[in-house]
Amino acid sequence: MLLETEGLTKRFGGITAVDGVDFALEAGELCSIIGPNGAGKTTFFNLLTGVLEPSDGRIRFDPPSGGGGPDGGATDGTGSALDITAASPNETALAGIHRSYQITNLFPTLTVLENVRIAAQAGRGNDSWKLWRNVTEFDDHYAEATAILERIGLAGTGETVTQNLSHGEKRSLEIGVALAGDPDLLLLDEPTAGVSSDGVDEVVALIEDVAEDHSVMLIEHNMEVVMDISDRIAVLHRGALIADGPPEDVRGDEAVQEAYLGGYGREGSADERASGAADADETGDAAADGGRRVRRGEKR
Repeated sequence: MLLETEGLTKRFGGITAVDGVDFALEAGELCSIIGPNGAGKTTFFNLLTGVLEPSDGRIRFDPPSGGGGPDGGATDGTGSALDITAASPNETALAGIHRSYQITNLFPTLTVLENVRIAAQAGRGNDSWKLWRNVTEFDDHYAEATAILERIGLAGTGETVTQNLSHGEKRSLEIGVALAGDPDLLLLDEPTAGVSSDGVDEVVALIEDVAEDHSVMLIEHNMEVVMDISDRIAVLHRGALIADGPPEDVRGDEAVQEAYLGGYGREGSADERASGAADADETGDAAADGGRRVRRGEKR
């Protein structure tokens, strides 16, 4: 098992944003997390990546690469899995979990290549603190960044200032930044949000390509995308996991239909089948504001 949560819970005062979630992800899976606005999806991601600390429950991560853990690599005593329940964002990144965010999170005035190069350098542990060495000497970081840009279809934009990219290109670049350091698990928070229909196809193709050699979890509201690319779908509603299984099983689940999918998969217009707007998990995100330590790292 690559990732496992046991009774994972997050409370904000009297509000329970994530409610006793037992979840497990196998290595190599592409799993979509869906649910109505405020269901707890982004809060769930924030717990997995150390942005928020759980109120209750545990999180275990068992990277096939043997990635380093919060305590330098010790296991939780039950096997090879790392206990990352109380890990910081930097520690979860070092363990091998990288992510993107709902809101584009890039350095807008740096070039496309520099955005990826910085992520690659941050993921090399010792190199991230060599403050007095000229960055041009880090040839391996530039080589990794160049290879990533080739993979995500932005090879010709390396010297472009990032703020001049289209929204779809920025979404692809965010995936490229998250890929720096070759993580075991990639978490994508609404990767197609705000992207044009043509751009969605490109982002989806990129996700499918990345899923060939990485485990992927994504939060997504575009149900056509979810049903097309997912190996498995997990559904959150009011913080609780109400369904988890193959796309066809989840689409036909009555509880899921009532809570979220509505007319999707039944007869009706395209508008009726289209799913809702972005989920900011407002309570969880507000609590996390100002406290995010977003650092990307690689497996040790």
